[in-house]
Amino acid sequence: MVASTLDRKTKRSRRSPGEARALLIQAARAELLASGGSFELARVSQRAGVSPGLPHHYFGSRSGLLTAVVVDYIERLEAAVSDMAVEDESSWSDRERQRVECYVEFIVDDPLSPYVLGSLAATPEALAVASDSLERVIAEGTRNFRQGQAAGEVRSDLPPDVLSAAVHGAIRQVTLQALKGDSPINRSSLVGVIWALVENWLTNQVNDGPRLDDAVAD
Repeated sequence: MVASTLDRKTKRSRRSPGEARALLIQAARAELLASGGSFELARVSQRAGVSPGLPHHYFGSRSGLLTAVVVDYIERLEAAVSDMAVEDESSWSDRERQRVECYVEFIVDDPLSPYVLGSLAATPEALAVASDSLERVIAEGTRNFRQGQAAGEVRSDLPPDVLSAAVHGAIRQVTLQALKGDSPINRSSLVGVIWALVENWLTNQVNDGPRLDDAVAD
């Protein structure tokens, strides 16, 4: 018994700050899933097998730890999309469909998605992180859609940043809506539906009538 206690103390003492933070984030994530979207620091400490004061030491408060969990989720989501393998000879539309596939696959596979993107999305912690992430995602999408317009594969009657914001929002909301259903999600079918909607919208240019450029012109 004494040896076992000493072993646990030794393991705790050998953890680096990065390892301790990662352990607490993992425990908080597990608590969120187990409790249906909430957690208490005492439960997180118990699950992680650490002293009750350790979460306060590294994150300051429950809010700080929740922010860290959301940041971890967003960083993994962005990495999954940005690190995807793309064939050099693939077309613009093929690359964008792959991005949609990676995005949908991550959201569907990560059990934290309904909370971070759903029930927790309106919390101050998630809003602050999501705002920064959204700016990065829209900026990246703007570059992609500008390339698509230059290649003649994307409608040119709308600014690329508007296209980026609209498409990202649509993909996210359709995927989250699918997660709310009781039936298992067929990723391939979901991606097919989303891409059909996106592709149809991106290629159907309105040649007559008022243009958004006119509405936002100085």
